[in-house]
Amino acid sequence: MKTRAAVLTSTGASAPYAESRPMEIWEVDLAPPGPGEVLVVAEERTIKGSYMGSCIPRRDIGRYLSLHAAGKLPVDRLVTGHLTLDQINEGFDRLARGKAIRQIIRMEA
Repeated sequence: MKTRAAVLTSTGASAPYAESRPMEIWEVDLAPPGPGEVLVVAEERTIKGSYMGSCIPRRDIGRYLSLHAAGKLPVDRLVTGHLTLDQINEGFDRLARGKAIRQIIRMEA
């Protein structure tokens, strides 16, 4: 599948990253992930990660949604910004300056 990806093109870049631009947006071809997988490619290796620590999705996602719906898990307060994939370097600058906690990357079709 063709997709756009943020690719780290240089290491050791200095802040502000919007100027040094250590990441670029490339169009890449990826095999689709299997059921329950998240595919991230780095140096031609597949990395499978856990986004919620020791979360067991079948057990925990429903609980998180219920807590959020009941107003007991204020996830919205953690979101400090929204950006597009093209703004990824600016997003890292906000993190480096302590101006962001969680930023939502909106994937444009």
